[in-house]
Amino acid sequence: MQGQGSIEYLIVIGGAILAVAIIIAALSATPEVTISSAARALASAHCTAQAHADCAKQDINAHGTMFICYFDYTEDRCMPKPVDIFLDECGNPSGGWQAGKVYLLTQEVSVVGGACFNIDGSPAHDLTLNCGGHKITVTGASSYGIILHRYNNSIQNCIIDGGDYGIAFSSSGEGRNNQILYNTIENFSMFAINIGGTVGTSASYNRIEGNIINSSSGTGIYLSSGIREYNIIKNNTIFCGERGANSIYIPDKAQSTESEGNTCPPGTCQETHSSHVICDLANNCHLGC
Repeated sequence: MQGQGSIEYLIVIGGAILAVAIIIAALSATPEVTISSAARALASAHCTAQAHADCAKQDINAHGTMFICYFDYTEDRCMPKPVDIFLDECGNPSGGWQAGKVYLLTQEVSVVGGACFNIDGSPAHDLTLNCGGHKITVTGASSYGIILHRYNNSIQNCIIDGGDYGIAFSSSGEGRNNQILYNTIENFSMFAINIGGTVGTSASYNRIEGNIINSSSGTGIYLSSGIREYNIIKNNTIFCGERGANSIYIPDKAQSTESEGNTCPPGTCQETHSSHVICDLANNCHLGC
């Protein structure tokens, strides 16, 4: 009987421990946010009313839930996404970058050397970073506004001022199927948007659209050497600032890359290399001479 009592005692203690563990797990778990149908409807009405060129610059507080607008190229319309994580400083967010999340910058930020946002790590894909029209000021050596390492990400509505690079794809990453949409990048020294990478498909199927680029030196949009296939470079405005600076550089190996609607205001860019996109003084852009 004494042995049976000991077993019953252990069962009671074990059950109590299990109950406490369940309670602790429940209290520490991130609560699931419920978004009302009214909030979704209001955000949808706001976003779907936006023109294509205005979509990425829009956000809305709908009944206490913050949404950004994004353009769905499959559906061919502007649609809302609820914001998951708010950012108010440079650096990695708490818990790192997470797949499928929407990040919204809430204020102007700055970085000295390195990158303000280095979007890296195996979960850092299929996410959206919207800067809400806020400025990222970049200074110092080897400096970047944003570095992308992964795929299926969207960077939109950012103002990046200064640094060596505005937005760069990591040379060792998988920079494919990304969207760089309706950002302003200015006062950089090397490249506003540098689409690089060493993997065969690492810099392919990207969309670079609607960006305004302005600097007294450097190259506007640069596709580095290697296999760079099926990128879309469309409706960007580039103020190169000096004769001989490249507006858009596309290497000869960039198969099936679509470049259209890009403009350089008169007098800002002129280039003659056969593998460059040239914006001449008459405001005409074309591939090569």
